Amino acid sequence: MKNAYSQDLFSDFLNSEETKLQQEIEMTNDKVGPSEWTIQKILGFSKSLQIQKSSLIGDFEQFSN
Repeated sequence: MKNAYSQDLFSDFLNSEETKLQQEIEMTNDKVGPSEWTIQKILGFSKSLQIQKSSLIGDFEQFSN
């Protein structure tokens, strides 16, 4: 037997989907860019990374604390 859905149930579903969509839009608007913590971690990594050239092995990476 097929499910029988009323028009009220269908309109409630559409309204709930619209509400969920609006919440998703508001959440994406709040997140404009990376957090300050993320930026500091990336900058800290770039400060600790050194790439040097060697005549024997070519370029090599070195991480310093």
